[in-house]
Amino acid sequence: MTTKQRWQDWVLLLGGIWLFVAPWVLGTSSDTGSSSNAWTLGLLVAATAWWALAKPAEKVAGWFQALFGAWMIRSEER
Repeated sequence: MTTKQRWQDWVLLLGGIWLFVAPWVLGTSSDTGSSSNAWTLGLLVAATAWWALAKPAEKVAGWFQALFGAWMIRSEER
């Protein structure tokens, strides 16, 4: 697959960027626990999406993205 065909990775890249800026945009940056979680997770999601776009033949980035998805679901249960 070419980079343009990996629309999922582009969506994950945008989602990671949104996770990173969401605490400021939504005005919740004063809650340090959830904000630091969003900043960390946003950076990791965006980085692995960028990795998947740069090297589409490698499947490891997809496994990391699945792990980060589970992390996001788990962090919402608190």
